[in-house]
Amino acid sequence: MKIIKILKISSLVYLLIPTYLFLLTWVRAEIGISACLIISLFVFNYLKNTQSDDIRRLKTPLSWLTVSLVFILALVLNLLVGIGEFREQTVDFMANNLKYRDLVQNKWPLYYPDFKVYMCYYLGYYLPTAALGKIVGIEYCRYISLAWSTTGAFLVFLWAITFLDKYRLSVIAVIILFSNAWLLYKVMLWLDFQTYIYPPYHVKLNDFWLMRPPFWEGFALAPQHVLPACFGACFMLEANVLKKVNLDEILLMLLATMYWSPLASIGIFPFVLYYYFNNWSSFFMLKSIFEKTFLVLGFTPLIIYFLSTQGVNSDNTQFMWQAGIEKWYWTYLFYIVFNFLIWYFFLKQFEHPFTKMVNVALFFLTIVPLYQIGIANDLNIRASVPSMFILTVAIAYVFVQTQSRKLYFWLGLAFFLVNTLPTLHQVYKSILLSKPQTTIVKADYKQFHNMLSFQQVMYGDSTAVLEYSLKNDSFFEKHLLRK
Repeated sequence: MKIIKILKISSLVYLLIPTYLFLLTWVRAEIGISACLIISLFVFNYLKNTQSDDIRRLKTPLSWLTVSLVFILALVLNLLVGIGEFREQTVDFMANNLKYRDLVQNKWPLYYPDFKVYMCYYLGYYLPTAALGKIVGIEYCRYISLAWSTTGAFLVFLWAITFLDKYRLSVIAVIILFSNAWLLYKVMLWLDFQTYIYPPYHVKLNDFWLMRPPFWEGFALAPQHVLPACFGACFMLEANVLKKVNLDEILLMLLATMYWSPLASIGIFPFVLYYYFNNWSSFFMLKSIFEKTFLVLGFTPLIIYFLSTQGVNSDNTQFMWQAGIEKWYWTYLFYIVFNFLIWYFFLKQFEHPFTKMVNVALFFLTIVPLYQIGIANDLNIRASVPSMFILTVAIAYVFVQTQSRKLYFWLGLAFFLVNTLPTLHQVYKSILLSKPQTTIVKADYKQFHNMLSFQQVMYGDSTAVLEYSLKNDSFFEKHLLRK
C-alpha cells in the first residue's frame, strides 16, 4: 500500500476514534449506534471508491531510517513538553490532568453534582486515554497519553516530510522552530513606541488579546487543538497537489476534527470551502449531495452537543474595534504584517506548489484576529494553526528546494533564524530536569477538587465554567444524552 494512502487512512482512523467513543458512551444507545453505522458506511464507501490514480506518488520513496527518525522526533517532542509526566508541564495541564482524572474515575457522560451540570467540551484528545485508563488503571494513563499523543505527532510529521523531495527532515525543524516576529516586538518595547505590546509576543488592547504562540508552545499548551489542525492542513496540502480533489475525503476529515477542537475545524473550513467552490459542479450531483448529507447526519448528535453548551452565551466575545482603543488599526496592521504577510512577499519571489493554499491561509490569518472568542482570544490562537502550518511547509519547501539563492532568500532565512531564538530557548529549558506540578493520578492542586472548580478559581468567575457545561434542559440533554 502506498505511503500516502496509509497516511490518509491512519489519520482518519486516529481522528475518528474519539468521535466513535463519544457516540457510543455519551449519546443514547439507539442514536449513537445509528450515527456510528452511518459514519462507518460512508468511510467504507470512501475507501471503496478511492482509485489508485487518485493517490500521489512520491518521487523518492521514504526509507525506514527516515520513518524511524520521524518517530523519534515525535516522541522527543512529546517528552520535552511534558506528555508522559517525565518533566514539568505547562499550566494548562493542571486542568488537563483534572479532565483525565474526572473522566477515568466517573461515569460517562460526566456529571458534576456540585455544579449540577454535565460536561460539554471537545474531549477528543482525552477520551481514548481515559477509556483505556478505566480498563487498565489510572496509573497507566501517563503512558497511554504519551503513546496517543506521540502517534498523532508522528503521523503529522510523516505527512509533512512527504511534501519535500530532499532534506525532508528539515521541514520538521522549520515547523517546530517557526516563531513570530518577537524581535520587532522587542524593538517596539525598547523604543516605548507602542504601549499595547507585552513580551514576548502578546498584544493587548484593553481586554482584547492578540496572540499566536509558536508551534512548540502551542503543542505544549494544547496538543488537543494543534494535532487536528495540523492533520487538516496536511489533507489540504495533499488536495492541492492532486488534479482531482476528493470532496468526500476532505468533508470527512473536517467533521472528524470537530470533537477534537471546533476551533481547529473553523481554521480548516476556509480551505474546505475553497475546494468545494472550485469543484462545485461535482458537488451538485444528486448522489454527491445525498452522500454528504448522509455523513453530516452521522455527526449531527455531536453538532447538537456543541450547540448545547452554556458557553455560547458567554460575554467574552467582541470585535477588535469594540476594545475601546481609538487607533486600534495600527496595532492590527503591525500584527498581521510582521507575523504573516511579510512571508507573502518572500514566497512570491520563488516557485513552490502551494501558492493557492498560502493565499487562502494569509487571507484567513488576516481576518481571524478581528474577532475575539474566549478570555484570551482562543479563536485566533487555535483557528490560526492550520494556516500557519501550511505557511510553514511552504517556507520550508522554499528554503530546501529552491535553486535560486537571491538576496530575498538570504534575508528570509536570516529573519527566520533570528526569530527561532525564543523557541530554541524553550527547547533548552525543556531539556533541563524538572518535575510536573500535578499528574493525572495526583491531579488535585490547592483547593481544586475537579476540573470545573479549577476553571472557576483560575479565571475568577463563572464564565470559564459555562464553556465546559451542558445547558440544562437543552435539546441534547432531554433527547440525546445517555442517562
